[in-house]
Amino acid sequence: MKKRAAFLLLIGLCLILGCGQTSLVTKPPATIVITPSSGAMVAYSRYTFTARGYDSDGHEVPFVASSWAPYPWDLGKMTDYGVSDGKPFAVFEPRSMATGEVRCVYNDVRAHADVTCYATVERVAISPTNYPSPLKVTMGLNQTFTARVWVETDSGEREITLFTPEWTPFGSVVTLLTAEGATATFQPTNIGYGSIEAIVGGVTGEVIISVEASS
Repeated sequence: MKKRAAFLLLIGLCLILGCGQTSLVTKPPATIVITPSSGAMVAYSRYTFTARGYDSDGHEVPFVASSWAPYPWDLGKMTDYGVSDGKPFAVFEPRSMATGEVRCVYNDVRAHADVTCYATVERVAISPTNYPSPLKVTMGLNQTFTARVWVETDSGEREITLFTPEWTPFGSVVTLLTAEGATATFQPTNIGYGSIEAIVGGVTGEVIISVEASS
């Protein structure tokens, strides 16, 4: 009888306090890493930066940034910010032709990305291409394209990698499926001729395509 009473008491304590459970306490970040950590960009375009926090043991931890800001202050402005999957993000729009930083702060922990802002885009190109002939693509086979961007500097053209094109198909022969970073994937939907454009900083790159039936 005593054993049964002790067993019931143990069950009751488990229900109230929890059996074998431990409370996990998340440490605050001791370091912050920003992605991308550096890059060249074009004025009046928008760029997204993401921050990851790591505790003193090197484990990634969620956190909310105290602030995002450009340095110097007239380099540009932060147009949006928030948290996605526990990782703070911010959207930066350069406003001047200069070199500076995009800074992320959490209490007394700081990190920055080095950025160089250029005034205008010189040219945009899309690959693959078969210029001046149309690029042949096949019905039923998705095709991925990549945009490349160059800006004009005092020492000549420089290719930049930190940009997000605006992708647009023409001719009703392909449909945009996904776009991420400098790449976009299209699905051929109709046989015929069309084109795909990528616009960065007001400058357009184009590839002419010919959708053909599968053999």
